[in-house]
Amino acid sequence: MNRPQEQLRHQYLSALGISSWLPRARLPGAAPSAEWVAGFRYVAGEHAEWAADDGASGEGEYDDEVAAAEAVVPAGPAARLSDRGASGVATVPDRAPAGVSVAGAAAAGNPTGRAALARLEELTDDEVKKPAPVPVVERTESRSEPARQSNLPPPRFKLAFVLAGDWLVIDSLPPQSPQGFGPLHQRLLHGVLRAAGIAQRQTDASLLSWPMLASQTLDQGAGEAQKAVQRKLDLTLQAANGIRPLNGALLLGDAAARWVLEREEELDALRGIRFTLRANLPCVCSSSLSQALQLPELKAQLWRDLQVLVNAR
Repeated sequence: MNRPQEQLRHQYLSALGISSWLPRARLPGAAPSAEWVAGFRYVAGEHAEWAADDGASGEGEYDDEVAAAEAVVPAGPAARLSDRGASGVATVPDRAPAGVSVAGAAAAGNPTGRAALARLEELTDDEVKKPAPVPVVERTESRSEPARQSNLPPPRFKLAFVLAGDWLVIDSLPPQSPQGFGPLHQRLLHGVLRAAGIAQRQTDASLLSWPMLASQTLDQGAGEAQKAVQRKLDLTLQAANGIRPLNGALLLGDAAARWVLEREEELDALRGIRFTLRANLPCVCSSSLSQALQLPELKAQLWRDLQVLVNAR
């Protein structure tokens, strides 16, 4: 960069209200500057042309103008700022850096320079010594429970609602299984109900799969899943009672026990215990039909749990 380019850079920065500085003495550890840097003076306005000249003409005259402009600044707190290196204010070398100083900008008619100079004149010794306080912003997180749950993946389950005689059977199916309530489930349930004394034919299964839609924007968290199960239960009970009153409900599997009873315990802690649903409808929990098909020994446990409803009839 040469002298005319540096002059043009200062003009742009001055128009933006930015003070630009050049070193007048060699800085420790810095690369050596060009020879013209030490004698460079930035002159705004009418003197810009001869100041951008590569020659040395006019530099002495400009030095006199700068000295005269800086002489109007009284020896107040603004002048003492350069002597307070020990108090946290950066010191300056013996020769002031070339650029647009506060006093020079004020003398040249720059509104920003006049405002800064007026502020420096108002400073007291205590204000110069005392560093500006750093504001402390306390960050508090007040996230509600629904907001925290929105970041969790939606629960995955599949329930089959079946009416058989005066019983309601809600079975938990594997969420990833595409078959749903297949022929094996129907045959096993038919045998269980016939052993319990229910000879009426069971209805087709009505499935509830969750999440219902493959969407990342919809709220399909645990709260919405609970509402969907309870709504499905109310509609099923309303339709069943329109035909004949129900006398029992059989909840099979973890998903049916959790979402219908709205309980967080494991299935082993709930099985074989009599609970009550809507309108004093007795119900009992046991293993799902899918588990009983995979582990035949669970059929005996299912039959023992079922005795709570069989004895209540």
